[in-house]
Amino acid sequence: MKEGDAGKEQAEFIKQARSSRSLNDDLAVYLYILFPVSLDFSLRILSGDLKKEYYQTSIDSLFDPGKYNVVDLNEFNYAKSIFEKIMLDGLDYPEFIEMHNKQESANKDFIYVIACFLLSTFSDSSKAADLQLANLVTLDATFKNTITSFYNFQLIPYFEQFWSLKFNNNTKDFLKADDLRERGFPLIKKTPASEKIKKIFFVLSCHLKIALSEEIERFIEL
Repeated sequence: MKEGDAGKEQAEFIKQARSSRSLNDDLAVYLYILFPVSLDFSLRILSGDLKKEYYQTSIDSLFDPGKYNVVDLNEFNYAKSIFEKIMLDGLDYPEFIEMHNKQESANKDFIYVIACFLLSTFSDSSKAADLQLANLVTLDATFKNTITSFYNFQLIPYFEQFWSLKFNNNTKDFLKADDLRERGFPLIKKTPASEKIKKIFFVLSCHLKIALSEEIERFIEL
């Protein structure tokens, strides 16, 4: 992806958010801008459209403070540093947690969510599933019921594309890969949208070494 294309993608996200929400509230910036763009980054990185040489430029464009009315600029700069450390420096989950535990700010919990999705991009497939599921067990119903358009038109397609790309890029991570390709993915494709995310992880649980807590088993209905 060219540098200019990254800026156009981010500008469109911001334009859409401004048309429906005020960006005076910091949480709105994280929820309606930074989170969707982090998902976009994730897919573009996995597909090869966003090259490493454009990571910094893309991050700088996303975190241009002139685009938003941010109240807590220190928190905003901290969020930017998380993007940089994960995307540019290879920060892993234990290192992130050590850093994040020292942070005290109003939107700390949602920055954690964004970081986990970014981290899943660079993690092996089992760890990626663990990171995503740990957040989905609490957020899936909230997103589905309160920001339905985002859930249906961005979040569901994100997971479908993410796991298709993960599989194509790292097929050896998956147990019984042929079965997943021939039966699992087609099953996901024909699942109703309202149940698709759960079905994705139900299927993946048969092909990855996912840490299945009772809470996660209930979520994916094992």
